[in-house]
Amino acid sequence: MIQGAVRPGGSAVVTVILRGPTGATERVDAVLDTGFTAFVALPPAIVTALGLHFDSDETVVLGDGRAVVVPLYRGSIVWEGEEREISVHCTDTDPLIGVAMLWGSRLEVDFEGNGRVAISPLTNGAQ
Repeated sequence: MIQGAVRPGGSAVVTVILRGPTGATERVDAVLDTGFTAFVALPPAIVTALGLHFDSDETVVLGDGRAVVVPLYRGSIVWEGEEREISVHCTDTDPLIGVAMLWGSRLEVDFEGNGRVAISPLTNGAQ
């Protein structure tokens, strides 16, 4: 189970370990964003620190309806105790965990000050 907490202002946050191709790691607090349909978004400084390799550009539609081009990188994340290869969107934002990362999981959030956040695998095998 992955656990975290609700920050003041209501953001549900978990701490994850990200790894680059040379083994560099970063432990980051990432906001769970159910409006973000991809895996992970990271700011350029973390992408650089991990030494992630550029994969491609992708046009994405933001919450305000604007379409922007975002670079994609390849990286990995430790998720439920296992390392998983993922696509990483490089954006000028706080680290984000999106729905693609949460797929196949149960998300529980107690929306209150320092409320509990828990992510666990679905037991019915639906992934």
